[in-house]
Amino acid sequence: MTWHQNRRSLAIDGGAIAAIAAAAFLYNLWLLDARTYFYADDWQWLWRAEFMPWSDPLDLMLPVWAYNDRPLGAAFIKGLYTAFGLNHHAFQIVLLALHAVNCVLLYAIAARFTGRLGALVAALLAAIWFFANGAAGWTAAIFDLLGATLCLATVALRQVSVRSGNDVRVDIAAAICYLMAIRTKEFALGLIVVLLVMNILVERQSFRATLRQLWPYLLVFLVYAARYAQLLNTNHPPSGTPYHLEFAPPLVAQTLAFYVSNLFWADSAMQPMFVAGLVLALGLAILLANERAQRIALWSLSAFVILLGPVLLLPTHPDALYLYTPHFFVALAIGVLPARRPASIALVAILLAGILSQSFWSPLRRNAIAWHLTTDEANQAMLASAMKALAPVPPGATVFIAGVPPVRNPFWLHPGNALNIAFKDVTLAVETERPEAELAAKFCRTSGHRRFLRFEGTRATDVTAEVSGRCAT
Repeated sequence: MTWHQNRRSLAIDGGAIAAIAAAAFLYNLWLLDARTYFYADDWQWLWRAEFMPWSDPLDLMLPVWAYNDRPLGAAFIKGLYTAFGLNHHAFQIVLLALHAVNCVLLYAIAARFTGRLGALVAALLAAIWFFANGAAGWTAAIFDLLGATLCLATVALRQVSVRSGNDVRVDIAAAICYLMAIRTKEFALGLIVVLLVMNILVERQSFRATLRQLWPYLLVFLVYAARYAQLLNTNHPPSGTPYHLEFAPPLVAQTLAFYVSNLFWADSAMQPMFVAGLVLALGLAILLANERAQRIALWSLSAFVILLGPVLLLPTHPDALYLYTPHFFVALAIGVLPARRPASIALVAILLAGILSQSFWSPLRRNAIAWHLTTDEANQAMLASAMKALAPVPPGATVFIAGVPPVRNPFWLHPGNALNIAFKDVTLAVETERPEAELAAKFCRTSGHRRFLRFEGTRATDVTAEVSGRCAT
């Protein structure tokens, strides 16, 4: 390649990367609205960031729990909290930047398989696929967001190794990314199967050659698979809990159908037919594609299923949040399919039109955004009002909070986390989400310093004297 050709190539890639990053930010611009704020599980992880020390490096290596032992994701949140405090706007900029990086990584992966145009289509589609991008707007979902970064980086580095003649140094770097992905979220353990299928189906390597080339990844997999098997054997979540694994094939198929339906969501009574039509269009487009595109598309769709992984065994806890990492590979499958045949182009156009129509014009999208903005704004106002009403509050006080809506308030999960963080006082205790009479009765039985807040809408009033007077009678 001449210097001028190389310069032109870099300019094209630079323009594509700029377009992908712009799409990731502009489409999700609503997440930078001043009304957005922390909610739900965010307060659990922010509490850990405020009051728990950095993880010991040895703790990063092997899990001690089968579920929710994710030190790298927790460390990422702690790093953001250390840098920005409770500045949600700054948090969200970082999360969207990470989403943009993930889409650029998909472009780099896809470009080798399908050329720049198909790679750009895949990356732009992934950037604006609303129903699969919930992790990009939620701090507590950093495990999916950062997990996707590390999984995609692993695949991208594996491609670099292939291009360089299976350079073991690159593979070791990729295997480290793989290890970090597992310690960010457990689903990444299945990435080894994605790499095996890619090497055999796409790179056309024999099984023996594949094992020889992928030994660094296999070593990581064997260590962590053995550890998780041991943990599940000794501490399996009991039946009836949301995280109890069910190995029944009908339930797995039912759960997979849930995720496919949510990926191609249609907010109408015609949803089943709409989803079935898009799945049919995808299948026909694969049948009409050339042999290489078929192999890449089949690998991509298998990666979608593999990276859903453990959640397919959780039929009582389905959540569209888990689509984030897998959806990149469905976008890749679509990006490799366009061909010169009019029928193939038409089918891909149908797929893109169906997905984009839901991502831009679905009433469900508008309702979801409105719900988040309304709920987040209320949470932000309630916390600010409670802090104003309480300040100053002595260490060890018990705060009773009445009148907040169930769940949709900043105090409900692990009661007290938000106030502990706001006042930087781990000793504050909070009682809430019960009828006022019940809270008042417990207030009267509580010794030590106590405060009683009553909410009307998002405004808190300190009624400690009033409730204390009722205690006396």
